[in-house]
Amino acid sequence: SAQFLRGNELFDKGDPLSALAYYEAAAAEPPLQPFIHLNRGNAYHALWRPTEAAACYEACLDENPPLKEQQRHVHSLALLNLGTVREAEGELQRAMQLYSAALALNPRCHLAAKRRGHLHMNNAERLKAAGVAAAVPPQHEMALNQFARALEVDWQLPSVFRAGGVPLRLETRTGAHGYDIFHLSANMAYLEGGGADQAAASRG
Repeated sequence: SAQFLRGNELFDKGDPLSALAYYEAAAAEPPLQPFIHLNRGNAYHALWRPTEAAACYEACLDENPPLKEQQRHVHSLALLNLGTVREAEGELQRAMQLYSAALALNPRCHLAAKRRGHLHMNNAERLKAAGVAAAVPPQHEMALNQFARALEVDWQLPSVFRAGGVPLRLETRTGAHGYDIFHLSANMAYLEGGGADQAAASRG
């Protein structure tokens, strides 16, 4: 976990390249592997190395089958982050599928609802430019519904996951091209705390 902490510290200081070395070292700890895949993907995302970022998110999905509540939640985070890669690459239909899958697993995945809303708004603009005016209002309506869904989630409530004995707090970071992505932070306040993380572990 010390390697993971150091990787997070470097990532937050704007040095994702150095963070990668520490995430890779921390990956030797099996309970942390799905979570480290997620954060490694975020480091590659920040560097805009989409092939490597997508591979990390897919590894998180492969090693974290959505069987239990926490696994479903983590699965949804990786789906959202992978969706932002596909969206940035112009694979809009695939991105929409990934965001929809994230929401199916975790209805409180507010970033997935937000991104779906943006996709509908962008689609409305494309339809308008193509002269298909009748199709624009339904896209706007779907977008507003998704934005409202995102706003209904109190995302400031802490969500904490247990990886072995390490509590990891769910946070958001800004990746490449301004996309918000999910990130897991193992900070000392939670490592040293005794009760708050236990109470929050079941949220989200």
